[in-house]
Amino acid sequence: LLVLLLATWTLFLNGVGLGRLEFIRHTEADRSLIAWEMVERGEYLVPELLASPILTKPPLYYWSAAALFNITGSTSEGVARSVSLLASVLMVLTQYLFFRLSSFSRPLSALSALMLSTSLLVFILSTVAEIDMLFGSFCLLGLYFGYYGTYRVAWFPILMS
Repeated sequence: LLVLLLATWTLFLNGVGLGRLEFIRHTEADRSLIAWEMVERGEYLVPELLASPILTKPPLYYWSAAALFNITGSTSEGVARSVSLLASVLMVLTQYLFFRLSSFSRPLSALSALMLSTSLLVFILSTVAEIDMLFGSFCLLGLYFGYYGTYRVAWFPILMS
């Protein structure tokens, strides 16, 4: 129940007005355009922008945005920004679960996750169509898996990191 409340809180806090503004920076539009071109062409392996390959960034954001475009049937600003919003939920839940698995109390674990969800950088990055929040979430997940695996001397979390 607490995990569901944390996810709802993060979605509400960072998701209000997600699609009301147009893209603020040109990079937001570029990221969305690359994902849109993937959907239009039906080719998902190599991201392209205006028929030239974009190999400077990892393609996970583009794949995620393209998947959301396909699922929702919309290519709006809000859908493009939803990837970052869902990544912020992943980050907050990772924080909570790591603290719980590290033998911290439930209230302290929830407090750490709430503090993360209300931090300024997480708030800003979860409302833009950029790679940063998704990358940060998986970096945090990898760090916590690595720490937990070495602390508990378990091979699976170490391999996952």
